[in-house]
Amino acid sequence: MKGWLMFPKDAAFATPEEKREFREVAKTVALPDVAAYDRAAADCRGIFIERRAQYGSHMEKPRQYAIDSLYIKAVRLCKDHESGREMKPDTLRDFVNFALMVLTQKED
Repeated sequence: MKGWLMFPKDAAFATPEEKREFREVAKTVALPDVAAYDRAAADCRGIFIERRAQYGSHMEKPRQYAIDSLYIKAVRLCKDHESGREMKPDTLRDFVNFALMVLTQKED
């Protein structure tokens, strides 16, 4: 399997041998525990509520603002990853919040 985990959409194209190998590798991958996931989600929610209180919905095009901000955060995360720097938790939380803003806003 060349050391990578396949995405579910690739599973339809995997050979039976690749599927078996994937299942074996997946057994060894440590999954984040649910409590850690819940804490991270609660942190993101808290930041969202805090920012919403600070800025309100005064932006003329909030969806475009969120998309632009999401792009900026994505570029920053990619640069950190490519340069070997540790990704800052605040940048990751901001990325999650902007992604959720885009998902929950109506089209302009």
